[in-house]
Amino acid sequence: MISTRILDNDMGAVAKVPLTGRGTVHGINVEIDKVKLPEIDMSLLEMLSGDMGVKRFSEHCEEHLGDSKLEEQFVAEYTTFVTPLNKSGKARY
Repeated sequence: MISTRILDNDMGAVAKVPLTGRGTVHGINVEIDKVKLPEIDMSLLEMLSGDMGVKRFSEHCEEHLGDSKLEEQFVAEYTTFVTPLNKSGKARY
């Protein structure tokens, strides 16, 4: 299960997003079979980037879980969550 909450919604700095890398920042919690990963802060821009924040999320899993099979499950869950979001942020021509 994935839940998110908005940590920072700096709407006043929307024009500065390409420069600051800020904008809306989400706190993401992932729980699988009663194993809960500590919240990670992820900006919307990072989720819309080429790697969708998967590399940083994977490093977060490694740091907190210490079990490669469990880490793979958490990364797969995150990837499933963020892929539709990433696709919706891409321009369609």
